[in-house]
Amino acid sequence: MYAQHKSCVKTPEGLSDYITCLIGTRRGCMINNPFLFILYINELVKMCYDGGCTGLYMNEMYPSVQLLIFADDVIMFNNAVSRLQHQASILSQFCRNYILTVYLSKTNVIVFRNGGIIRGN
Repeated sequence: MYAQHKSCVKTPEGLSDYITCLIGTRRGCMINNPFLFILYINELVKMCYDGGCTGLYMNEMYPSVQLLIFADDVIMFNNAVSRLQHQASILSQFCRNYILTVYLSKTNVIVFRNGGIIRGN
């Protein structure tokens, strides 16, 4: 279906010449749904796991939670700056691999601590 995907632009003067589309999907295509996003985001989870990311211990059922994902939002957390940086580096590689963008204006770092200094590793 996408082997020779071409598109054109509708203007007041008519249709433009056709151009080959190397990325993306057609508007209204059945693949433009949460299933496609699940395939992408699952690769981020796999990259974190394969990259040796360690998460936070929650309980015996969840001994290493690294990410919380809801729709297109991802929360990465850890209890050490260096481990969080490692997760961010994997996210960066994931975005380069799949030509995705993280909007830094919507990105925050929040530090929770109970006194003392923030651990570096």
